[in-house]
Amino acid sequence: MTQPTTTRISPRSPAPPRPGVPKTQSPPKNTESSRGFLGRSAIAGVVYGPSGVGKTSFGAEFPDAGFLIDPQEDGILDLVEYGQCKKPREVLKAENWEQLLSLCADVANRKYDIGTLVLDSATGFEKLCFHHHCRMYFDNDWSSKGFYSYQRGPKNAAKTDWPMLLDALNSVRESGINVILMAHSTVKQFSNPEGADYDRYIPYLDGETWQQTHRWAQFVLFYNYHVSVEKEGVKKKANIESEKRFLYTVRTAAYDAKNRHGLPPLIEAGSSGKEAYESFVSEFNKLKESV
Repeated sequence: MTQPTTTRISPRSPAPPRPGVPKTQSPPKNTESSRGFLGRSAIAGVVYGPSGVGKTSFGAEFPDAGFLIDPQEDGILDLVEYGQCKKPREVLKAENWEQLLSLCADVANRKYDIGTLVLDSATGFEKLCFHHHCRMYFDNDWSSKGFYSYQRGPKNAAKTDWPMLLDALNSVRESGINVILMAHSTVKQFSNPEGADYDRYIPYLDGETWQQTHRWAQFVLFYNYHVSVEKEGVKKKANIESEKRFLYTVRTAAYDAKNRHGLPPLIEAGSSGKEAYESFVSEFNKLKESV
């Protein structure tokens, strides 16, 4: 079996800083003492939310972040080029499922000098997983007689192939590297066994895939906007000036979230990924002080 080749991308050079905006300094070289998260063991979790909320720039703020992206997810390159995001140490692209697993193994073996692996995005990597599974077990037949017959393909892939990625990410974390898995969000109707059905936010993944991932994650953060709505006569209008962003850390009827660290249910995220990360760190530091 031929070894998959590595696609390594040089982040685009950032634009000159705007007047009054300090130039971002390069992070210090990753060392043994800087591994893990805030003096503790490495963390692993999922961050999901709508496009544009700041997920990518949030992930870039983690210690010595390196990005592993799918073939369609190059937002980190645009953000760096226009000076909107901290420049990551590495940007690696997985063109297929085999290469994704190989790159995760390289990270776990410390081939790259990074302290946090940010995978952007789970939605795109699931697609690579499905393509691999369809090729291996359904002879590239995507029809209702092949991969999608009775949803056999997605269910089987979630049980046999997707755990390979989660195991690889466990190895990354065991080597002292944080793992942050990004995902897009979608709104899906929840079948409520105790009453009327209702809509809720969930990661844009197949249900079986998400169940596996949810069990694996130490935390699931729902990163979203909150806009107050004002009534104008018989109409309702969003107050744009009231827009805020929050990290939600526990499950409610409206969204899926969790954490095993004792974080507060709601963390104010400011107006950028950088501010969101600073608030996240602040809450973690409070937990350290309380022990």
